[in-house]
Amino acid sequence: MTIILSTTNTQPKNQKQSKKKSKAQTKQQALFDKLWQRIERKKKQNQKLRTELDALSLVYKQRLMPLEIAAKTPVFLLLEKLIDFYSRKSMTKWQRVELTEWISESMEIAFALDSEKTEALKEQWLIQIADFHEIDRDEMKETIKAAEADPEAFFEGKMNDEFGQKPEDFESPDSADDNTENSTYDMFGDAFDDEQTDQDDDDPFKAFREAFEEFKAEMESRQAPEPLKMDEKWLKSVFRKTANALHPDKEQDIEKREEKEALMTELLRARDENDVLGLINLYHAHVSEDALEINEKSLDALCAQLQNQLDRLRYEKEDLISGVENPIHEMVYTNLYGQSKQQQEKIINDYSNELSQDKQDQINLIASLKNLKVLKVHLEDRYDSKRYSPFL
Repeated sequence: MTIILSTTNTQPKNQKQSKKKSKAQTKQQALFDKLWQRIERKKKQNQKLRTELDALSLVYKQRLMPLEIAAKTPVFLLLEKLIDFYSRKSMTKWQRVELTEWISESMEIAFALDSEKTEALKEQWLIQIADFHEIDRDEMKETIKAAEADPEAFFEGKMNDEFGQKPEDFESPDSADDNTENSTYDMFGDAFDDEQTDQDDDDPFKAFREAFEEFKAEMESRQAPEPLKMDEKWLKSVFRKTANALHPDKEQDIEKREEKEALMTELLRARDENDVLGLINLYHAHVSEDALEINEKSLDALCAQLQNQLDRLRYEKEDLISGVENPIHEMVYTNLYGQSKQQQEKIINDYSNELSQDKQDQINLIASLKNLKVLKVHLEDRYDSKRYSPFL
């Protein structure tokens, strides 16, 4: 795009003023050209990134998603094993709570793969719970319905009064021996943690709400700039010349007429939204590449709008990699994106190998769960991993 300052509005009184004015014009035009070039470069970069993320998303869906599903599929066999162990009486309280958490976590994974099959396994688990705690199955189902209908009242203590201690009162592996225990406790353990509303000490959603408020404030700060106050006569002249070149009624070819109809729609949008840059762009693309003369005040306004557009393009990149346009973009950018094709292919292959190894580890784990003694070792490992984790 070529824009030059018009000198017809202000005439310098002498040669010294003329040189000073010419220098100011050159500086202003240079700023406009610099901003315009940066915008064009940023547009290309964003489009390139969008294309790469779309292609990477397709690779993920076609190559990696099936491997992810395959890696999680053994969870059904794992659930069958864990549910079978639940009714064993020779477990301490903390072990049974840990087992309950393990089953619950596995249920969530399984549900995403096959909800119908997971519901059947859930029924088996509920039967095990009822039998172990010597609770009437029908009564238990009614209790579950009540818990789902009013989880807050349920977790405030109604079930604890009926079925015993709370999980946080149980002894840890360090304080408990391996003696058999048959006392009852909250039969669901932490199975319904996602619905638990007892937040006396910490609010698990506080960080989320704060992040959302920051996001909302940022979105409000990205509002489009106020309309530019441009020379109305100059704008009308540019619009009229562009509209005359794009008018579809003057085109005999059907395909070209449809193209011009779309361009005319874009031109009318630019006029109605006071998108001066869009209007100038259409003029240079379809009317003339010759320089457009514009007065100093209007060029200042255009430079301000260019800077604002450049800021919006930066936000656009942030939205691309954070998944605002497409949620899968954030995942593939974070986990699979590489600065070169070779690096990206290596990342994809490494992840594929990792998924294959995860599946084999799951199979090996299931095969190792032959008796209660082995299960207790895994339960203690799970307990210790959470206890010593710096993030928990």
